[in-house]
Amino acid sequence: MLKRNKRSQALVFVPDSKQASKLAIDLVNMSEDEHLFKGTSKLTQSDTESFSDEERELLQFGVARLSSSNQVAAVKKLFKQNKIRVIIAPSSSCWELSDIQAEVVILQDTKVYHSEHRQYKDMPFTQILQIQSLAVSKEGMAKLSILCHSSVKDFLSKYIQEPLTLESLLPKDLHPHLNAAVAASQVTNIQDALDWLTWTFMYRRILKNPNFYEIAGRSADHINDFLSELVEDTVSDLNEVGCVAVAENEMDLATTNLGRIASFYGLKFETVQAFATNLIGR
Repeated sequence: MLKRNKRSQALVFVPDSKQASKLAIDLVNMSEDEHLFKGTSKLTQSDTESFSDEERELLQFGVARLSSSNQVAAVKKLFKQNKIRVIIAPSSSCWELSDIQAEVVILQDTKVYHSEHRQYKDMPFTQILQIQSLAVSKEGMAKLSILCHSSVKDFLSKYIQEPLTLESLLPKDLHPHLNAAVAASQVTNIQDALDWLTWTFMYRRILKNPNFYEIAGRSADHINDFLSELVEDTVSDLNEVGCVAVAENEMDLATTNLGRIASFYGLKFETVQAFATNLIGR
């Protein structure tokens, strides 16, 4: 692609800065055409003054290696001006390069060595998706190449080409949200709480994927039982720590001073419980 179109550019991501330096030198030495990676605009002395002698030599061939965060702004500027056509960078720097795109993006490996654990670990999938998003072409089709072990090839192909399903974690963190709704008088009884939950993203996903929420079936009875148990358990916890007061009919709900404090400051109910337990009157 770089040979066919002189305006095409490439981003190459490697596991660490040491490999970035090695690959940049090898790429220049192995190139049969010394003009292959040069951009359409010429470099000036002011463009390269912030780089070391070795880096300047690479820039003359149109290749930049990203070895430190201090160079990011200067390298991106040269890339956007098409004075260089190839950036070789550690994969962790993909977030700093989020405002540039290239027709060719290559990820050299999906595993990264962690010296503190002395072992290779899989790269976070969000990082792979971020690298994928940098492959953009204004004139035609962009190309993303991922070099990986054959054992993970099918896995990566599936999750890169198919959309990821998002699920709600509200059941695990319902307490502060329900407490805030009671404190704001949006929820005044158990039935209000159930109706309030039907407007959440969680409710939409329950209908689509009940297995994720450990619901036995898709029927209305199964879903109602799950929501009722979720609300009752949450109200019981909030009542126990003093954030919500439950009336004698076991249906009506009212906020308390602790509930208002927790809502105002966005506190978890465990924090309020610790606060109330250790509060000493004077």
